Amino acid sequence: MEGLRQGKLLYPTPAPFKMQWGAAADFGRVADKALQGDLPNEVLRLGGPAALDGDDLARIMGEVLGRDLTYDVMTPAAFEAQLSIMAGARVAGMIAGMYGGVQTNPDQFQPGFLTDPSEIEARFNLKLTSFADWVSDHRHHFTQQG
Repeated sequence: MEGLRQGKLLYPTPAPFKMQWGAAADFGRVADKALQGDLPNEVLRLGGPAALDGDDLARIMGEVLGRDLTYDVMTPAAFEAQLSIMAGARVAGMIAGMYGGVQTNPDQFQPGFLTDPSEIEARFNLKLTSFADWVSDHRHHFTQQG
């Protein structure tokens, strides 16, 4: 949360790189519905409802929190250090390695981070959580520490 204290939203993707930020609760709802259905050997592509780049993320989070935020790219090593506290060194290293690839060759990775949310919403009869709603739902985490 050090970045937020300095007015920055830090993440290890280039600013123009678009991602569909998905809420973990949405992944759980989809998993629950999928496990109740007949989906043998099917891979579901799931993301959030909108493709957002770094500047979008900082703007939306700033609007919800009532602060001016700018997006800044963090190094994969810094991301790994933070993530290892929660996920352990091995998992953090693998994820940071992927983000190193994203930073080096974003065009190669970009398609894997985008999907059509309407397919999941229609198929499982649900509305995916927007990034703004997610930030609002978790506001206390960002305002207590950031």
